[in-house]
Amino acid sequence: MRRKKKHMRRTKGNNVRRTKENTMPTKKEDNMNIQTTPEGTAQTETPVVDAPVTETPAGDAPVHPMGEILALFHTPQQQGYATMGVNSHRETWALQSKEFRQLLEHQYYKMTGTMPSSKTITDDLRVLEGKARFEGPELQLHLRIAELEDRISLDLANPAWEFVEITTAGWGVMADSPVKFRRPSSMCALPYPLPGGTIEDLRPFVNIESEDDWRLLVSFLVSTFYPRGPYPVLVLHGSQGAAKSTLTRMVRALIDPNHAPIRTLPRSERDLVISAQQGWLLAFDNLSVLSDKMSDAFCRLATGGGLGTRTLYTNADEAIFQATRAVILNGIEEVVTRGDLLDRSVVLHLPTLSPTHRREEHQVWSEFENARPRILGALLDAVSAALRNLDTVTLT
Repeated sequence: MRRKKKHMRRTKGNNVRRTKENTMPTKKEDNMNIQTTPEGTAQTETPVVDAPVTETPAGDAPVHPMGEILALFHTPQQQGYATMGVNSHRETWALQSKEFRQLLEHQYYKMTGTMPSSKTITDDLRVLEGKARFEGPELQLHLRIAELEDRISLDLANPAWEFVEITTAGWGVMADSPVKFRRPSSMCALPYPLPGGTIEDLRPFVNIESEDDWRLLVSFLVSTFYPRGPYPVLVLHGSQGAAKSTLTRMVRALIDPNHAPIRTLPRSERDLVISAQQGWLLAFDNLSVLSDKMSDAFCRLATGGGLGTRTLYTNADEAIFQATRAVILNGIEEVVTRGDLLDRSVVLHLPTLSPTHRREEHQVWSEFENARPRILGALLDAVSAALRNLDTVTLT
């Protein structure tokens, strides 16, 4: 009986302490600046949700994630995200991502000099998820390119989280983007664009003879910077040694660099749509055949389409994948034969390189990397000009 009474007194004391702790955040919540914005619009003033100090087991100090303040929000798919200050700039990560967990662990180490237990981090993440979903606003996430009113934002994906703002008056590199960008682990950084270049700086690296084909290539490049589709499918044909793969890599390096810039053809439409979630421009190399099913899938991807599939480990929930992307396909054979995909395609035929025009690959890429910032700047000039003339364009 004595043991039971002692246990009851201890439990009662714990309950009192928890009650006091739970009533304290009420004052903070009264001062939170949270505004819900419509889906697809950007919010210039980031809502602030105070990061919680979680109760931890004995031996662990309480974690206060990312310093003093986290800006928590959720996507239309109810996924929790946080924007936080890191080394004089702001970063946005999914709460369940490896990157955000490492930031939490690093913050704990800076505070205590020791690493937190897994339970401490897991408890903090659960609290943050609830705050992001039920107290934070719903915001749209963007991949590489976004639109805000009459401006276009291009995520450079560099360590400083800088972006390029493109308007009818020109473009400039800026910090602290007003829109939320997400960064898949396979995404690479674009170079700092430099003014003063011309699109002709790209021509020495491109194996295209026809002036019409050159204009079509440049038109494709400019179109990929527009935040809304539909987008054309760039199809490159040519015999062995026509530098099809090299051109594909260079185009992607100018628009959406990736650790795996060119890939093999996906085995299913589901794999294709999942790939579209990881990159703004998709490039598939050395195709020899394209099935009717995949041809239809590329049509839907170019004009905008979605795929619903059962959520992993569930029977009733459905995961929705929605994307509209520009695509590059290359191969020796003419793999695009169906009329619906041909109508959406820009088809270029690359001639075989003569021995006198062949150069060492490392030399070509070294020269291209030196020219890439100027070429990117020239493309941004073209995008700015396109925005100025957009209202005067008529289709014939």
